[in-house]
Parts: sequence; C-alpha cells; structure tokens
Amino acid sequence: MKTYQTIRSLRMSAGLSQAEMAARLQTLGMDVSQQWISEMEKGRIRLSPEMLPYIAMVLQVTPNDLVGWEDFVRSRRS
Repeated sequence: MKTYQTIRSLRMSAGLSQAEMAARLQTLGMDVSQQWISEMEKGRIRLSPEMLPYIAMVLQVTPNDLVGWEDFVRSRRS
C-alpha cells in the first residue's frame, strides 16, 4: 500500500474528516488545508520526510506505520 493510501485509511479509522485532520496539522504549524489533504490522499502531493512525524502524531501512530519501512526490510531479508 502506498503511503498516501495508508494515511487515508488511518485517518478514516480514526474517524477524522479531511478538514479535522488539516485543522490538527495546522495547530502543529503545518500550512495545510482540507484541499491539501484531499490532494495528498490521491497521491498528487509528494510528502516530504519532515511532514511524516506531524501526520503520524495527528493519527496517533509512528512514522514507520505510515511508510512501512520495517515491513519492506523484513520482506527483502526473507
């Protein structure tokens, strides 16, 4: 699953609307809107590594949960 798909799934599981997620990110200092969240969840906006910890905080997960690095490494070692 792509990172933007994971973020959308986690946002929905948390019961957050796109507007609510944008508002929470804004309180952390990110200049985003509901439209930005929508475009990001469609894969039209590339996320910078600096954004991942903030998104993870809002979704109450780890940055690894967003990108699945451990799963990637584990699958390559097998």
